[in-house]
Amino acid sequence: MFALIMLFALLSLFALSLLKPYFSYDNNKRIAAAILSDSDGQINEHVVTAALNARFMPNTPLHELVNFVKAQEGRCSDIVNNEVSCSLLESGSFLVVKNMLLIVKLNQDSTINSIAVNHYFTGL
Repeated sequence: MFALIMLFALLSLFALSLLKPYFSYDNNKRIAAAILSDSDGQINEHVVTAALNARFMPNTPLHELVNFVKAQEGRCSDIVNNEVSCSLLESGSFLVVKNMLLIVKLNQDSTINSIAVNHYFTGL
């Protein structure tokens, strides 16, 4: 009898997992991509610049942005003339890679003043 109850419970969970797409959804990534992209699907530099400046407002410690960039598998340069540049791989193929360059202006105490975003290509 216990085995039959366990089998019924497992089958019920399996059935619910098949029905989950019909009763729940998560559009977070799709919405974020639509907000940050132009109609052709390319990331809009102005929107991303505004979003990063809102997320990392003036006087935010630089290490918070550096940790964010590292979490996205990017890297940041050392501080030179109160400025740091960070690079993120955006998209690419075998021969060409599109990169996102973050130019971070710093305050005298090495906190963030502003961030600008540009794109550049590397490869053949």
